[in-house]
Amino acid sequence: SSLTMRGVAQAVRAGEALKARDASAAAPLSQALWVYSPQLRAQQTLAGVLTGAGMADASTLAAARPDTRMMERSAGDVTNLTWEQAAEVWPEMKKGREARVFSSAEFSYPNGESLAVVYRRSSAALEDYMRQSKRVVIVSHELTIKAMLAHLLQGRISDEAFKTKVDNASYISLKRVGDRWVMNP
Repeated sequence: SSLTMRGVAQAVRAGEALKARDASAAAPLSQALWVYSPQLRAQQTLAGVLTGAGMADASTLAAARPDTRMMERSAGDVTNLTWEQAAEVWPEMKKGREARVFSSAEFSYPNGESLAVVYRRSSAALEDYMRQSKRVVIVSHELTIKAMLAHLLQGRISDEAFKTKVDNASYISLKRVGDRWVMNP
């Protein structure tokens, strides 16, 4: 589905925040490696972020890399279903937000993914990109971002990753301090 006007505005604001902090970054935004999920909402978010950062030119857009490893967790057999329809297909969904798929990193949707699977694919991608550039900007999805944060901050996935707060179109910055990654407020 497409971003709402509110989502577009949030993405532009995230780009403005990114630009405002450019001077304190490891490398300027103009030298950053931009990576995004090829899902429509992430593409639209990328366009908004680049607009807010004053970088929505053809060369930057062309250089940005789509990567399927940054996609949101697959809900498998319950993809695009309402809660009621999903519960008919998979009784676990009768529990609503209490379903184990929302609290257990190893639990997956039928024919879908667990957060642990998302962790493995997204952290591998992240490591690939960090070897290529001093600064990497990733536009992705909530659970994928939670998985990457678990990788950088804890070095592993656990059920605790579900508790990490990730707001829509938020700007999250990390920096390297010695041999560790820390949140950069």
